[in-house]
Amino acid sequence: MYCSIAFPQDVYQTYTYSVPESLSDKLKAGMRVKASFGSRAQIGYCVETMLVLPSKPSYKLKAISDVVDNAPIFSEDLIKLIKWISNYYLAPIGICFRAAHPSETGFKRQEFCFVSEGEDHNKWPDVPISGLSMMDFVTLPEIRQQKIKEGLSSRILFVDNIFPKVKEARRVAAVKILNKELPITSRQQDVINLLSSLDIPQEEIRVIQKKLHCSPAVIKKLIENGVLLKFEMEVPADPFDHLVAERKRDVRLSSEQSDVIDNIEKQFDTFYPVLLHGITGSGKTEVYIELAKKQLAAGKQVLILVPEIAITPQIAARFRSTFGEKVAIWHSQMSDSERLWTWTQIQKGAIRVVVGARSSLFAPMNNIGLIVVDEEQEASYKQDDQAPRYHARDAAIMYAHILNIPIILGSATPSLESYYQSAMGRYQRLELNQRFGGAQLPHVHLIDMTEAPRMGLFSQEILNAIGKTIKNGKQAIILQNRRGYNTVMVCSECQQVLQCPSCSVALTYHKRLDKLMCHVCNATYPLTNVCSHCNTPTLNAMGHGTQKIEEELKKFFPEARIARMDMDTTRTKHAHARILNEFEQHRHDILLGTQMIAKGLDFPNVTLVGVMNADTGIGIPDHRASERLFQLIYQVSGRSGRGKHPGDVYIQTFSPEEPLIKMAAKLELRAFYNLELFQRKTLQYPPFSRLFLVRVSGKNAREVEAATGRMYKALVAKISPSNCLGPAPSPIERVKDKTRWQILIKADRKIDPNGNRAASILTHVLKNFRQQEKGVKALINRDPVSLM
Repeated sequence: MYCSIAFPQDVYQTYTYSVPESLSDKLKAGMRVKASFGSRAQIGYCVETMLVLPSKPSYKLKAISDVVDNAPIFSEDLIKLIKWISNYYLAPIGICFRAAHPSETGFKRQEFCFVSEGEDHNKWPDVPISGLSMMDFVTLPEIRQQKIKEGLSSRILFVDNIFPKVKEARRVAAVKILNKELPITSRQQDVINLLSSLDIPQEEIRVIQKKLHCSPAVIKKLIENGVLLKFEMEVPADPFDHLVAERKRDVRLSSEQSDVIDNIEKQFDTFYPVLLHGITGSGKTEVYIELAKKQLAAGKQVLILVPEIAITPQIAARFRSTFGEKVAIWHSQMSDSERLWTWTQIQKGAIRVVVGARSSLFAPMNNIGLIVVDEEQEASYKQDDQAPRYHARDAAIMYAHILNIPIILGSATPSLESYYQSAMGRYQRLELNQRFGGAQLPHVHLIDMTEAPRMGLFSQEILNAIGKTIKNGKQAIILQNRRGYNTVMVCSECQQVLQCPSCSVALTYHKRLDKLMCHVCNATYPLTNVCSHCNTPTLNAMGHGTQKIEEELKKFFPEARIARMDMDTTRTKHAHARILNEFEQHRHDILLGTQMIAKGLDFPNVTLVGVMNADTGIGIPDHRASERLFQLIYQVSGRSGRGKHPGDVYIQTFSPEEPLIKMAAKLELRAFYNLELFQRKTLQYPPFSRLFLVRVSGKNAREVEAATGRMYKALVAKISPSNCLGPAPSPIERVKDKTRWQILIKADRKIDPNGNRAASILTHVLKNFRQQEKGVKALINRDPVSLM
């Protein structure tokens, strides 16, 4: 027997090994194995097993030394998807497998020795049923160690990597009812009523306090008086962790929603890509839930992808309120124990619905019946910072094709690519044109900041509207898509902008830290007023971020309760869920934030949305800049007026005649898309071509420039110069002291429909480049969503 192994190294191939007879019955594709690779033993992934080889090798094959897992950790379908990702995105296959398995991303494993099934445990007193830790093994007398080694060599015993049991559960202080008959106060009665309403009348003390907003003294008195019994309760490391309010709704589907559901249900057993184009607040999530009900009833599982951690808790809570503990949440800010607990529950089949960010695509689900990609237009679905540089939306479409199931791409502002695919008939486009529950679209006010009366950074009009909103007991969302206090430091003498010493980006002042910060490398520097170019003390802080806006809001509305949501306030665990939960409970009047608050959120009490500076993003050297800005304004506008009360949107701009701004203010989506598609076609950008971004980086600027030039010459020998743009410095030329140059390759869809010819040329050129060039690094980003 033979197997094909992928090692998590920067190599683009698998390696063939022989399988010892003693392991042949155990090994299956999707398991990890130990084998000699290079100068040492490593763990690799079994991609395929073979009884015979297609051809006799010219060298002696090495044999694997062990099988790590007792069962495959990757299904056959998931293996197919990972192989496609590796091939399409030109990524090392072993790196792709490692990215898909959470135990390879930081979990601490422990090795335990067990007695094989069917063997007599009594003959092995040193090996308890729960397993002998191999750390304890080395403390045994040598003669007993030798006996265990003999048992291992004869396979009566075996060693397995398992995770510490302490990570699977935690113990918390809880209470349960001991005596209802004793006299209690009305506040104490609230606690009893809460416990009585539960299926099992016991709960964590901290959860009771959070739900009822009661002091610890209330519960303490009930315990002292013998009404409640305090005890330690074991709870799983569930990422929901009681932080997300589960909102139940009286859902009455509209005829539009019912038609969409019926259409998709008829295609449940086929590959059926659907672009669900629904205006903001049209009830796309209700459609997802109803379809999920039908699939769960048929014994299937459902995967819901969302782009932002900020969105994940709220949409997951909507599913949780319907399906209970069958729903899991998955994103990058989960702790190791939460990731392990979730992964294990999915593997067991206890979890039937997974809601998560892009990496949840690799969840170990064995019977998926439906995939949903919510807010499919979002750039965060693309992994750009490390290999594999895959786009989760496009990979999900391929996964649905492999599984032969429907996939829904949901959005109020579809990507140009998806919009075009639906126009060409490659995706089925279904529409929701009415807001859910009879809500109306908000009234949009475009404010010309060159003429409007102003107070600080706000127009008088928007200040009046915010004051009225708060007075009426409603809530407001304010968007400022720049974090920090001041966004740039400019020298009044030489007009130079103070940049990060390691990156070619402007430093941002953060008032809470009283430091300057680089938002690329996250380095901080002391605040200074001395210009590094002309050495004069003439640096002035300009621009404004969320911290500055928050300060002004507090000045104008001192009684208002304001929550700020940006990268600075959401670094701690569960911060996203906590802020959103508090806002939903109306513990804040104003939610101020960056683009993370602009989409996917549903707060019925929000009747005002303010966009501080709609011009942010205009003029960025990226073909998607206009699309991103239009979608941001359109999406954040949709947060207003989603409940019973009408909403208003106030958009502040210094460019009121800019066509993009005018179309966004009028919510003219089709007009914008038609204009943008015309411009894309003229310039041969996606969706009319496929892009490959080749980036070369290194410490020495001259070497990087020269190496990029040599790569360009190799490329234009096989690709038309008109389709090979560059070489040129990257828009952000330096990052972490490394200079970056780039080449952009366009593959015309009429000539090279899937970009496979261009990919083949690039693979060949890159292989030669890596062999010949020293001191520089090159990478290929296929289908980049940003050229910065």
